[in-house]
Amino acid sequence: TLSFFAMKEMLLHEAEEHGLPVLGMSDGTVRIQSDFGEFSITDLLTGQVRMNVASPTQDQLIILRDSLVEHIAHYLPDAANGITWSDAIEVGELAPNFQFATVLSSETLCNDFTRVRMRLKNPERFDDRSIHFRFLFPPSGTTSPQWPTLAANGSTQWPQGNDALHRPVYTIRAVHADVATVDIFHHENGRTLEWSKHVRTGERVAMLGPAGSGVLDEKDVLLAADETAFPAAARMIEALPHDHTASVVLVTNTGSTDYPMPEPKDTTVEWMTPETFTDRITKCIQARTPKFVWVGAEASEIAVLRDAPLINEMDKAQKRLAVYWTEPSPTNTAG
Repeated sequence: TLSFFAMKEMLLHEAEEHGLPVLGMSDGTVRIQSDFGEFSITDLLTGQVRMNVASPTQDQLIILRDSLVEHIAHYLPDAANGITWSDAIEVGELAPNFQFATVLSSETLCNDFTRVRMRLKNPERFDDRSIHFRFLFPPSGTTSPQWPTLAANGSTQWPQGNDALHRPVYTIRAVHADVATVDIFHHENGRTLEWSKHVRTGERVAMLGPAGSGVLDEKDVLLAADETAFPAAARMIEALPHDHTASVVLVTNTGSTDYPMPEPKDTTVEWMTPETFTDRITKCIQARTPKFVWVGAEASEIAVLRDAPLINEMDKAQKRLAVYWTEPSPTNTAG
């Protein structure tokens, strides 16, 4: 059996957390709108719940369904395992949003970034509604890699154990026709960076996506990012309305300020060191009270900003604070 009340509370919590509009709610139904379509749950009064998911395109439907099952699994794992769908799901087939891309080039972009250009088999998936994806790297030495497949509940089933994939999230910096551009920050010992150094033109790389959030449609924004979020910030700036006003705060951990960040009219870009990053963001909000705040940075800095009174008091629909990476914990060593 499945508690409609538990699912209702979970979905309403997620809607509030992500600023999603609730289209309708009663004792037995909840309808919510997302960037990829509409979803709802209905109490069948039999210990079962009916879910309806509707999207304009098949690709958006896949994103929405997978996200919905993932969130249910996080809060209600037993319920997620029992989900079935009216459309036929071929258990074990490759995940629908999996594809191979062909590498066209990999070259130095600036001091701290490498730019990779890839030809996509399905470029139509990567529009402004969702600008992120996962690279999928099998374990070193694997000759027959295992790729993500569909589970019975419609979610993505990931290879486990010795077949587990390294699956870092990256941003599509730009898409032109069927060619995607990805800028890779030089994280020390980063596996994706090492791959980009040695990959050759014509090689294939596995990827899954799109995923995550899209660009902003706001006229008065504060954008703040560290290096890992520079590509996303750059794409956000390019997509802002023509009559926008934007302040951009960029933190550089290496001192390099040569990443090609767009600076259209009425956009100011400020570079700084990590020590003053979070303080500067709150001061910018105090000084000009932007209508929307977007930040992409390290986990601990995002946590500080979420607790900052000025940001904490903002409506959830007016902010997007995203963790782009997590500082590794120091390794304990015996003396």
